Amino acid sequence: MAEVNADAMTLITISWQALNRAKHHYNQGELGGILCDSTIMILFASIFIEANLNYIIDALGFNDRIRVTLGPNAGLQLKLSWIYNEFIAGKKVMTWNKS
Repeated sequence: MAEVNADAMTLITISWQALNRAKHHYNQGELGGILCDSTIMILFASIFIEANLNYIIDALGFNDRIRVTLGPNAGLQLKLSWIYNEFIAGKKVMTWNKS
């Protein structure tokens, strides 16, 4: 069984409430439901992508390197940048504004 903590329970609760709001808006024929549904989809897609990046980083044995390079609380944007710089880019990207 998966480990559940307070953060996971909060996310599940908020997601469930958002899903019910989206269903309500759809039933009322309002466009707000589409926005709410899209937001939920983007949220879960980003969680899914970060979970997979965490798995890849762990499987490659780069946890310590990530922690030192990006800090202990690196998020999705920093992890994607690091993966891109290490494995894809010919020329490393320094920030999102400069290439």
